[in-house]
Amino acid sequence: MKILFSTRNWNRVFLYLLFICSTFSIAGTEASIAMLYLITLIRWIWNRPLTQLENPFLWVTLFFIATTVLSGLFNSYETDHLMALRSNWRLLLPLLLAGILTEINSEQLLWTFFGFVFLISVYGIIQYFTGADWLRPEGEQLTTPYLFGSSEGNNVYHAKGNFSHHLTYGGFLLLSFPLLVSLSFCKDWYPLTRILTALIAIFVLLGIGASLGRSIWLGTAAVVAILMYRISPKLILAISIAIIAAATYFFTQLG
Repeated sequence: MKILFSTRNWNRVFLYLLFICSTFSIAGTEASIAMLYLITLIRWIWNRPLTQLENPFLWVTLFFIATTVLSGLFNSYETDHLMALRSNWRLLLPLLLAGILTEINSEQLLWTFFGFVFLISVYGIIQYFTGADWLRPEGEQLTTPYLFGSSEGNNVYHAKGNFSHHLTYGGFLLLSFPLLVSLSFCKDWYPLTRILTALIAIFVLLGIGASLGRSIWLGTAAVVAILMYRISPKLILAISIAIIAAATYFFTQLG
């Protein structure tokens, strides 16, 4: 019974749910964040007396509340700042996670997250070829053919995972991709672990391609350029000069 009433254990449960749900469900992510706030508040009241004023979470929370109230006092539309809280309350999440992450095995959490990222990447690749939307009920599927309404190019589909838009899906994978690639160069990990991380990164890259979002592709190109610069600054400098020279040449020819 003690396990059921342990706020630390419940924090761990909803932290894992937060990372898992972030791969396919915005509603699940929102619910996990709300529960982490609630559990942290209960734990704070239960275990931490208000005499511990050096707690940074206390001061950041008080500052957030104070600025919200002051904003309302000077706002010509008195309820606007309260409506904004529906989104702004997430701004405190990094501070919340900073305390929770110290109590869990972060490597185990990352691998759980990577496993679901891999699955949703494979799902997106399947969607690209088939338009499958297995996670939604019949009649509510959001399959979107590429170049919808055009007479050409309708043989493939926008990959979107379980999200409602392909750019949301691509943006999520874009955030995951540099993390995976960076960790594949982590010297503290075993070679097999690094190879597995690199393989997942390749599937994520394929998922990004399957989203068919040009802005996502541009962001991925920027990520690759930055990572290449970290590996070999001279190489990326040479490539940049070559690209600029080629672009200048074609521009002058067209002009």
